[in-house]
Amino acid sequence: MNEVLNRLNKTREDKKPDLRAERDERDWREREGEKAKARKDKRRAKEEEEAKKREAELRYCDIYKQYS
Repeated sequence: MNEVLNRLNKTREDKKPDLRAERDERDWREREGEKAKARKDKRRAKEEEEAKKREAELRYCDIYKQYS
């Protein structure tokens, strides 16, 4: 049994995680996700604004045609 433990101990690797690097990476991924969401929201707001402008233009054209 001692031989088995000795063999296991020879192949054993002690890894010490770099917690700071892991946290930095996680924070970076979260910030990138937030930036992507902000870009998406901004694009959607711009599209909605353009759609409202087109609708207003169409309504104006319809009103103008009625009185012409």
